[in-house]
Amino acid sequence: MKFIKYFALGLFALFAAVLITAALSSTEFNYQQSITINADQDKVWSQVSSVEAMDQWNPWLAKDPNIKRNFDGQRGEVGSSVTWQSDKPEVGSGKQTITAVEPQQKITTQLHFYGDYESTAVAYVQVEPMAGQTKVTWGFESEMPFPMNAMMLLMSPKDMLGNDFTRGLEALKRLAEQS
Repeated sequence: MKFIKYFALGLFALFAAVLITAALSSTEFNYQQSITINADQDKVWSQVSSVEAMDQWNPWLAKDPNIKRNFDGQRGEVGSSVTWQSDKPEVGSGKQTITAVEPQQKITTQLHFYGDYESTAVAYVQVEPMAGQTKVTWGFESEMPFPMNAMMLLMSPKDMLGNDFTRGLEALKRLAEQS
């Protein structure tokens, strides 16, 4: 009986420690990754300047060949969007809407993820010329609400997004360098 009592107290202490740590931890969730592309800024911009163009190198599309997508609005303009539905949990369902465009420099989108864990995020792609090449930075900013932010103690944003961002940026590099 003592074992069960100490086990329960230990389990409660562990749970309390996780909750206290989560309460004291940041809820911000940010990640960005860059790549240098051997193409001029115009070629690269054409690959990132609309949700339709971004779909060509979107790493999550390869995870579900049966994904359903619907584009809406004027291509590359603020307010244009793509809505997607997937039965694959790693792809999910949601909507990406362009919220700002700085021509030839940066495109910013609002992401709304639907489903069991509904959330929003801001994503951006920034394009910078560099002596015959172009540096592209892809970023993601969100919040991980309490107590979900405790997961960040075990996995960093890089652990969660790094491989997908690498695949996406490498696909973008191939597309821009071949065009």
